[in-house]
Amino acid sequence: MREITIDDDAPDLEKHDELEAKKKWLHCWVMLKQGEGGVGWSLTETFFIEPSTGWKYSMKDCPYQTVEAVFNNKNFWINLNPELKVSELNMNFEENLEWEYIMLTDQDKDEENEDDDEID
Repeated sequence: MREITIDDDAPDLEKHDELEAKKKWLHCWVMLKQGEGGVGWSLTETFFIEPSTGWKYSMKDCPYQTVEAVFNNKNFWINLNPELKVSELNMNFEENLEWEYIMLTDQDKDEENEDDDEID
């Protein structure tokens, strides 16, 4: 009888989501940064494109909680203040102490070479 009886009073079983409990969800998106883009075009604002939908979000209206890291063909930057909301972030990586870069820039390489020359 138990096998064929539907008990609507039983609670629904919900799968435990370990990542949600630890707030460890990660998500990637495309960010297009304000300024000169390429030959003949520039952007007037920084915005995100959601890869799963193709929707465009401004910095103020995006559904993302924070930005932990950003990378492009030149470097990889880590947000040193991940508690800040996306709308509060300054995305000027080169002149901002809230972002730490991982790879050496051309200027750093030049300075490193100058230091090597002085040692000789």
